[in-house]
Amino acid sequence: MAWRLHLRSAVAGLAALLAILAGLAWPMPASAKPLRQDGTAAVKSVDGPALLTIAVGNRTLPVHLYGADTPNPGECGAAQARAALEGFVRRAPKRLTYNLRAAQGRKLTRDSAGRLWVNLGYRVRGRHRTLSNDLARAGWARAGVPTTLDAPTPEQDSFSSAAVEPEGVGDASSSRPPTTGVAATCGGRFHLPLGEPVVPSAPAVWTISERGVTTAIGAIALSPVLTPTTTLTLGKLAEIAPVELVVWFTPCLAYLPTLQVTAFSSSKTGPCRAAEVAGFFSDGRASTTRGLKVGDPDSAVQQSFPLFEPDREAFGGFLSGPGNQQWAWQAGIDIGDDDQVESFFTYALPVRPE
Repeated sequence: MAWRLHLRSAVAGLAALLAILAGLAWPMPASAKPLRQDGTAAVKSVDGPALLTIAVGNRTLPVHLYGADTPNPGECGAAQARAALEGFVRRAPKRLTYNLRAAQGRKLTRDSAGRLWVNLGYRVRGRHRTLSNDLARAGWARAGVPTTLDAPTPEQDSFSSAAVEPEGVGDASSSRPPTTGVAATCGGRFHLPLGEPVVPSAPAVWTISERGVTTAIGAIALSPVLTPTTTLTLGKLAEIAPVELVVWFTPCLAYLPTLQVTAFSSSKTGPCRAAEVAGFFSDGRASTTRGLKVGDPDSAVQQSFPLFEPDREAFGGFLSGPGNQQWAWQAGIDIGDDDQVESFFTYALPVRPE
């Protein structure tokens, strides 16, 4: 019977030891808890034009503002953009809301340096704002994640525009003259290497026929009928003017800062160089060869383009009037809340010879 007593004592001792170990292991340290995709955070430091380190609980996370394309260190405007972000952080509440970007499989996404993509926001007088929005309104950021002509097409989530808040990066009015931030300091080029000359930008003149067909935007010639020889690719576009590419609502969004024009492609496969341009829209105070310009009242449109019929619900419309468009590069306008022409646009509609 003695051996049973010894066994019982051993079991009791083991149970006591396990209880002690369990007490040491519980509760789980906060650092071991799963990281929530959203919550509140405090900014510990500003590390670059769109780079920060934030504190979430007892975690310290290096992050990158999602969808805010800014100059990088070694590029024109980088120091000013960083200083601007530091000022916005100082003036914002101490606790910010954060949302970490996740791919479709719910895996958190990171930039090429391993920083987590994040939206950082706060409320002012009942309105939601973001640090990305603050940078954009000051002229030091624009919507998109930088890419190159020959980079592989990113996965779908990378160019989701869901991060754009009601007052997000991309909502700055194109009718405002670009007189601040990168536009004023770097000629509109967000990725101009330090030491390279700054070429002043000027809005391209849009050549639009009376029937509303765009035949040229500055030095960019357009054909009303698309054929293999007239199709315009982003690679060809880069031979005409400097192009700065980003991924946003499309995998290939091309800013042409010297012409104050933005082009985009609807292609989702292959590198951007071979992607066909699907459309253009104007930035800044663009004008047309028929006299109409950004900032004119909507009542002046029909004087230059008699076929135009305003669509109040759409806040603009095609200059060729309503109905089916017969030619590629039909031109249109956006009308702002102030009843003024806000921007011009044109699309390579799928009209091809049989």
